[in-house]
Amino acid sequence: MRLITTLHKSAKDPVTGKINNVIRAVYAYEYHQDPDNLKVEGKQAQRFEVWKIEDLLRGLNDTDKKRFIASMLEKDYLEIYKKIEELIPR
Repeated sequence: MRLITTLHKSAKDPVTGKINNVIRAVYAYEYHQDPDNLKVEGKQAQRFEVWKIEDLLRGLNDTDKKRFIASMLEKDYLEIYKKIEELIPR
C-alpha cells in the first residue's frame, strides 16, 4: 500500500450547520489476484466494479458516467488517477 496524496475539503454538517475541515488520505494498493475475489464487506457498498485508469483519464462516455460516482471524476481525483497510473510499470 502506498500513500498517493491527501485531500483537503470542507464539509457542512446538515444537522449542526457547522463546517468541518476534512482531510482524507488516499492510498493505492497493487492487487495481483482476480478482481472477482474481492467482496463488499458489511453494508458499506452495494457492489464492487473494476474500472481501467486509462478509461477514467480519457473520459467516460455518458452511459458510464451515470454508473460512476460523479465526485470521483472531478479534477482532484483525476490527478490522483494520474499519479497512480505513473506507478504502473509499462
